Amino acid sequence: MSSKNKQIILIALSVLLVVLFLFMPEQPLETRKEIKAKASTELNPVSGDDLTKGRSIEARVQGAIQSVQSENPMAGIQELLGIVKEDSTQVDAQYYLGLFSVQTGQFEKAVNRFEKVITFAGLKKYPDVRYQLAVCLEEVGNKEASIEQLEVYLTEIDPADSEKVDAVQSEISRLRN
Repeated sequence: MSSKNKQIILIALSVLLVVLFLFMPEQPLETRKEIKAKASTELNPVSGDDLTKGRSIEARVQGAIQSVQSENPMAGIQELLGIVKEDSTQVDAQYYLGLFSVQTGQFEKAVNRFEKVITFAGLKKYPDVRYQLAVCLEEVGNKEASIEQLEVYLTEIDPADSEKVDAVQSEISRLRN
């Protein structure tokens, strides 16, 4: 290797070192622990401390529903799943997870969610949940259970609402044939 080639290589290396020093961060990089801590708070934005700061489960459910309906639906779904993991009797979270399951064609999951809503006395807040359960049962191929739910639903709806009564009776007839 000639002395001219050596000089070119040394100049290139010098330029490279100068460029590296220019782009080097002024502060030290984050440690692994800091990165993991930051990632866990971003994935789980609502911690148990938020409840003590006045953020109720109802507020968390409403926030999750808004997230689902925004540009980050999976964060909302994860929040709702976290809520039902903490409290499986939380009717609002179960109901909305059921609705979102229907929207994504996951009827088996919706059946499970709607059954929990009914079990935890969610009929007062969501009077049509039994009808939604019946529709999902039909979708998963369980016509008999769907008919049973519709018959019970007939006893729960206001008999004066003839339009709804007729629609449910028509649905039962359709399923029986």
